[in-house]
Amino acid sequence: PRFSLFLVGKLISNRSKGVKVKEVMTAMLANSGIISALLLTVVFTALQVDLPQEDAVGSFLNMYYSAFLLIAVFYSFTATIMSSICYLYMQPLNGIALGTFMGEMALYYGEPITGMIITLW
Repeated sequence: PRFSLFLVGKLISNRSKGVKVKEVMTAMLANSGIISALLLTVVFTALQVDLPQEDAVGSFLNMYYSAFLLIAVFYSFTATIMSSICYLYMQPLNGIALGTFMGEMALYYGEPITGMIITLW
């Protein structure tokens, strides 16, 4: 959670004057949702392909490979869903309601980016 809040804090604090926060956040959520969905397709494809060592089914390399891919599926799926839900929920908000929502739910804006980073790791 700290890294997610750090990312959102830097995003908001380093914006240029005259830039509307809602536009920046909706663009960020749309981009992170698309990239997370693309990463999810890549990870699912990697799960369906053969294991690194086809001869030794129970080897540690195969198990670690499968475990890391399953972790990547979880984080990319979560990032895609969180981006979509936050994007849809934020669209009708304006003014004070938007500021309140972004202040209380700031963690949910940084989580998709963190999920993408963990998926790429």
